[in-house]
Amino acid sequence: LPANLIQAQRDFFGAHTYQRADREGAFHTEWTR
Repeated sequence: LPANLIQAQRDFFGAHTYQRADREGAFHTEWTR
């Protein structure tokens, strides 16, 4: 899938969790538009 389509789905469903290489755990970010 195109990256912009995946990003649009993430924005729509609000699943903004991700993992970082330098820290343990999942992180959540509210992206500004």
